[in-house]
Amino acid sequence: MKEKNDLKKSESVRRKQKYDQNRYQLKRKLILSSKKQYDEANCDAKKRYYEANRKSILESQKQYDEANRDAKKHYYEANRKSILESQKQYDEANRDAKKHYYEANRKSILESQKQYDEANRDAKKHYYEANRKSILESQKQYDEANKNSRNHRQETKKKIIESTR
Repeated sequence: MKEKNDLKKSESVRRKQKYDQNRYQLKRKLILSSKKQYDEANCDAKKRYYEANRKSILESQKQYDEANRDAKKHYYEANRKSILESQKQYDEANRDAKKHYYEANRKSILESQKQYDEANRDAKKHYYEANRKSILESQKQYDEANKNSRNHRQETKKKIIESTR
């Protein structure tokens, strides 16, 4: 009797497993089918979106180009007129400025040349004096270093001689 019950239980368990497996496979097929339909619908929606977007962009570009051409025409015409007027005013002011500049420059150059010559004479005096002092100081330092070096060498020789005795 116990064997019959065990057999029934195992049969029941097998049927339950088979039922669960079939149920899982149906759910899986349904999910895959839904996914496929979703992907197709999404692909179609993207195509329609991109096509509408492309048409909108092209139309906007045409309108922009047309408005831009008109704006450039107005800008260049206004700019041309402004440039001609400005050029006349500039030429007139430039002639006056050149006259004043050349006169002031001539006077300034003469004055600057005098100041430069005077400063140059003073600078040469200071330079030669400083150079002479620097050379004398360098010679003293060189002589001192040379003297110290000789003394050090002699002391080292004495130490070596004493240490070898």
